[in-house]
This record gives sequence, structure tokens and C-alpha cells, in this order.
Amino acid sequence: MARRATVIKDYRAKTPYLLVLDAGDALFGQPVSDISQGKALTEAMGLMGYNAMAIGERDLAHFPELLDRSREAKFAFLSANLVYADSGKPVFTPYIVQDVGGRKVAIIGLTPADDTFKSFVPPSTNITAKDPVETAREYVAKAHADKVDAVVILSHLGNVMDRKIATEVNGITAIVGGHSYDLLQETLQLNNTVIGQAGYGGEWLGEITVDFDAEGNVTSAKAGVIPLTEDYADDPELAALAARYNAALPPTPTVQP
Repeated sequence: MARRATVIKDYRAKTPYLLVLDAGDALFGQPVSDISQGKALTEAMGLMGYNAMAIGERDLAHFPELLDRSREAKFAFLSANLVYADSGKPVFTPYIVQDVGGRKVAIIGLTPADDTFKSFVPPSTNITAKDPVETAREYVAKAHADKVDAVVILSHLGNVMDRKIATEVNGITAIVGGHSYDLLQETLQLNNTVIGQAGYGGEWLGEITVDFDAEGNVTSAKAGVIPLTEDYADDPELAALAARYNAALPPTPTVQP
């Protein structure tokens, strides 16, 4: 993560026209994140200037803590298809519109609605997930009604569903994908939608570049990945944050011979 912060800072120094996004399952799953109830990653992502993250099924396994982190975070927690079962109201913000270099970019979050969702969400939790394809169609239309210049789907659905949505829903500029652990190293474009996914475990950073003409029309979009190798130094601020949270971990148990 400290290397990721270095790359993001380098990009931000080159251009202010930057969105930093995460496709979900970001806050839990490692000892430091679980023991801190997601605070370690929420704080780290805030320091790196993230704009938004999608909600993944592993995040929902810690639903009460996830709600707390969403209220504290400096960035948006997004899911357009995650709703309360009794009222149908969205649990999190469905989408946001960000100004990027004078262009309005809508970012829509999507959460799995299949058996994966059911296996992680406690049965007592009063939430359900609507069909992601129909939800994408609904919110892409809403975004275009807001006169946006580009629409980004922040998807925790996996590469197969991302391809389905790109093919069946018109008007999407890019899909930032997660969940299926795919590493898409070259541009994948379907129905004028670019799809990107950057593997798993923070070893890569995904990159999608979108160009506009003077009237705000998208003229090109391409995707790729950046391997976070030792060529990138650890960012001191993120390294210090990680050290602070790691210091709070309990000692590793030892076994007597």
C-alpha cells in the first residue's frame, strides 16, 4: 500500500485530472484491517485521496463496522443495487458525480447479487442486492439525465458480469472491475465500454485513461496496469500509518517444542 501511495502521488503531480477508485472488498480480510474494524484501510485510502470504493461481499460480512466506516470516510462508499429488504431504500450512496478537469464524471457502484452475496451477508442483516444489470441500466440513464460527460461503473461483480453489463447497457465509458481476481493487462473494449481489472492483493494498480474533445465528448479510452514492484519506494506517510496499526497487533503465538 505504501508503494501504491507513491504511484498515486506521482500521478497527481503530473495531472490534477485524476480519480482514485477501488472496486470493493477493500477494508477487511487481513489481521490489521479486521482487528481495527476496517479503520486502518479507511484511513490509508483517505490519505491517498481516494474518491470512492464499491461495496464487496466481504465488506458486508462486517456490516455494522462497514456502516461506521462509511460515516467516517473521506471518500464515498457506493452501491446502487444494495438496498434494505423492508423498504427498498439504498443502503449506501448509489452514485456520485465528480468534476474532473471541467468534465462531469458519474461513478456508480455495484455489489454481487448472487450466491456469493448470500454466503457472506449474515441472515439477520436486513439487506438485499437487486439485479446488477437492471440496476446499471437504471442508474446509467439517471447519470446521463444529469448531463454527465462520462459514466464509470465501479463493479465488484467479476469479469464475466462486467462483460455482460458492457454488452447489454449502453452509455458506459468504463468499468473498473474487481471480485474475480483477473489481471487485464491490455485494453478490453466492448460496446464502446473499456473494462479494467488489476488482479488481487494490491500487487498491481489499474490505470484507465479517458480523453475528451473540446465539447466534452469521449474520443478515446484505454486501460492497463502498473506492477507495484520494488522500483517504487514506500511512501513515508503510508509506511508510518501501517507501522502504527501493525504495532497494535497481538504477538504471534509460539509453540513450545
